[in-house]
Amino acid sequence: MRKIVSEEERQKHANRKKSILTILMLIILLGSTAGYAFLSYTSTDSQNNVPTQQTGAGWPFIAGGNTLYLKNSQEGVQNISVSIYNNFGSYSGKPLYIASDNSGITSEIANTLGLYTYRVQEACYGPCTRDFPEKDCSENLIVWKQSDENKVYQNNSCIFIEGDIRAADAFIYKILSEA
Repeated sequence: MRKIVSEEERQKHANRKKSILTILMLIILLGSTAGYAFLSYTSTDSQNNVPTQQTGAGWPFIAGGNTLYLKNSQEGVQNISVSIYNNFGSYSGKPLYIASDNSGITSEIANTLGLYTYRVQEACYGPCTRDFPEKDCSENLIVWKQSDENKVYQNNSCIFIEGDIRAADAFIYKILSEA
């Protein structure tokens, strides 16, 4: 059997529950704000306002007002040969096709350059057995090939990236440094 409680006691009990819940929510709100502030801090190069510290998402790079995260630092890929004459304007607002069997390379390029292009679509360079459009060097096409040597070069509108993810990042840094 329940104890008979007056309206005043019931109201007092309800107010106490509300106070405890309010304090708990305030602690969660302040804790999450402080946690975000501490976890998202990165040091910057004071001259260029360029982040110089790796975060959990990768190496931050500021391009066109956006902070992008790449797998490798700009210093880590500076010795990779990038011989291209395309610039940021060659991709801005236009479709971009990527021919790659490596999903990591495709994602790295699509997630960064895709912010500035009309659309990003997987494609095949030349004849293809997959269900992708076949493209040639008359359109903006990035072709990745596995290789022991990292290098990036251009033939007409095709960019050929040979090597690993570091070569793709060297290309992205080169193009987006002009954004």
